[in-house]
Amino acid sequence: MDELEEQRRLNFVSNTTSSVSLNRDNMDHGEAMLLNRLQQQLKAIREENHEMTKQTSHFRRKINHLEEEKLHISEKYNTETSSLKSMIARLESELEK
Repeated sequence: MDELEEQRRLNFVSNTTSSVSLNRDNMDHGEAMLLNRLQQQLKAIREENHEMTKQTSHFRRKINHLEEEKLHISEKYNTETSSLKSMIARLESELEK
């Protein structure tokens, strides 16, 4: 889920939660306590989700960096291998003479 969709979802949940809190006056004490606990759990889940989203972005950037580094190293070794193959072929040719 991209960040815009996540923000829209969080706004919807936040607005819904605010609407529910307006109706607390109509609840008994037990229901209000349960709702409060559920809202705290929801807040903790949102915070955890936000942290996980940040970590995911960090790891994606790190993976991209490592893939670029791998590509650079592969290109370097391919060039060196090609150069060595040419040198071996030249030396073999000289030995045959």
